[in-house]
Amino acid sequence: MKTGLKTRGFTIVEIIIVMTVTAILLVSALTLFSGKQSAVQFNQAANDLQSQVNQIISNVQTGYYNRPANFTCTKSGSMPAIASGGSQDLGTNADCIFLGRAIQFFVSGTNDNGFDVYNLLGLHYDPGTSNAVSTLANASPIALAPGTVTNGGFPTDFTETDNLLYGLQAVSMQYNGSAATKSGIVAIVSNINGNPAAGGSSTASLYVVNNGNTNTDQTAAQAAEEIDKPNAANFTAVDSVTVCFDGGTSLYAILTIGSNNRQLTTTLNMLNKNPTPAVCT
Repeated sequence: MKTGLKTRGFTIVEIIIVMTVTAILLVSALTLFSGKQSAVQFNQAANDLQSQVNQIISNVQTGYYNRPANFTCTKSGSMPAIASGGSQDLGTNADCIFLGRAIQFFVSGTNDNGFDVYNLLGLHYDPGTSNAVSTLANASPIALAPGTVTNGGFPTDFTETDNLLYGLQAVSMQYNGSAATKSGIVAIVSNINGNPAAGGSSTASLYVVNNGNTNTDQTAAQAAEEIDKPNAANFTAVDSVTVCFDGGTSLYAILTIGSNNRQLTTTLNMLNKNPTPAVCT
């Protein structure tokens, strides 16, 4: 007598076990994928930032400026004075020259995922002479931004605001390799008469706007107030500036701006958060 083969199904317990193991494997895979995706985005954001800063430096070193329209710059006492309107033909702002650009990274607050860039203007001639300006102090740089002190509050905003990708955010900015020296604004300035300052190159020099204020979450008008001091009172020539960025991963991105004696360059390094690097404190 033949007997048929009996088929045995899965028990409820076995099904639950299979589903649990599958869920664990799925969660693990998604977590691994998410972590790798975050790491890729972090690296992409940091490299994009470095590229943007390199472009700013290159523009200053080659003398290229995106000249905003509808403003005039004239000499007022020992400082430049900006007003809205006027002609933009070459040579019509003979009292003033473009000096460079300043970068303000936001560390915290409502504008924490980007940075502002300001064009810097200065006097064309040494005060009381027809000679080309010989020092940054004599040029008395000001920011082409609202709130410029020389005219009681420049009404037009020529500030360039750039965003950082994937939530990248500045943690701190230090200069000359010391955690004790902090600033909110770094400036790349064309060399006056070809004479580099400390930390400078053959074409441009590096400065911080050093007023003792480490709060970088200022408006463009507030930043202009820090920049626009007679005789470049808040400008300090430095050898290097280091900015620490967080992107929600296990690493910090460390961007360093410095000189190789020929030109200003940047380097980008990734450091573990544990322990916290001194540059990120």
